[in-house]
Amino acid sequence: MRGRHQKDFSHPLTLDELLEESRLHDSATSIQKHWLLNEALRNNPKIDAIEDGSGIVKFLFRPTYKIKDKRDLLRLLDQQDQRGLGGILVDDIIEGLPKAKKRLKAIKSKIIFVTGADKKEVAFLKDQSCDFKVDEEFQKLWRSVPVEAMEENKIEEYLNNNGLASIQDTVAVKPAARRKKASNRKRKFKTHNDHLTDVLEDYSEGKK
Repeated sequence: MRGRHQKDFSHPLTLDELLEESRLHDSATSIQKHWLLNEALRNNPKIDAIEDGSGIVKFLFRPTYKIKDKRDLLRLLDQQDQRGLGGILVDDIIEGLPKAKKRLKAIKSKIIFVTGADKKEVAFLKDQSCDFKVDEEFQKLWRSVPVEAMEENKIEEYLNNNGLASIQDTVAVKPAARRKKASNRKRKFKTHNDHLTDVLEDYSEGKK
């Protein structure tokens, strides 16, 4: 079914039609047909089961991305770019876009192809707004500064030696003020008339 889709045959097929195209109609038993119809095809993540109003079930290939034509592909790549989702695997494009190689060739000027670490090719939309010429003198200056293996402190040292300031966080953080604990000691009050201490009598309860 993947091959059919890639050849631009995107209409759904019944089980009998699938078996006829696969030249297996005469050799498949009723048990095998029942298994294909109710389990194998329905549970396949790459196949959609479509049931019409009369109860007839047809099957259709389900690609990772449903891409009808090259305009659809460019629209999808633009959406990926706008949402910051990156590119799309070329394998997924070939799977979902009928006659993909021919259509990719027709719009290759609008797409950038990058090979990842896993050796799989990824397609990105070529942003025309970023297509500008950089002065050759600036390119030479940029390439003359090797920083691939430099650590942060070495980069900072290089900037300082060339009269360039590095960005540093110079904001001082004040320590939080410590709160004094409340004292449990009884507060002393100044007493007056100390000279009458021996003359005054205590009339509080318990003392007579």
